[in-house]
Amino acid sequence: MPAKAYMYGLPYDYYAQHQIRRYGFHGTSHKYLVQTAAGMLGKSVQQTNAITCHLGNGSSIAAVQNGVSVDTSMGLTPLEGLVMGTRSGDMDPAVPLHLMSSLGLSAKEMDAILNKKSGLL
Repeated sequence: MPAKAYMYGLPYDYYAQHQIRRYGFHGTSHKYLVQTAAGMLGKSVQQTNAITCHLGNGSSIAAVQNGVSVDTSMGLTPLEGLVMGTRSGDMDPAVPLHLMSSLGLSAKEMDAILNKKSGLL
């Protein structure tokens, strides 16, 4: 993915020193979808542009240009992006901070809420 797709609007040092960036997930699934679509369209993978959707308990969307992923709905972890089976997906970053402050939740408790007790359940 190009830097404009994987960089967050955070101070650059977080990326440089801690590799805080969007990585994306379900790459094998998205690759398969592009290969299958290319075959159905009678094109090479390199000639294929598509939006691919991996939908299940974990879900993601990828933008593919000339057979290469150029953007993804997932981020540093699988939590970013679509609402999933037990994951909240995207939300205002202040929501977890507000809940932690209001309810006295620890980072570990908030992580469990966002990753295991949210989503479509």
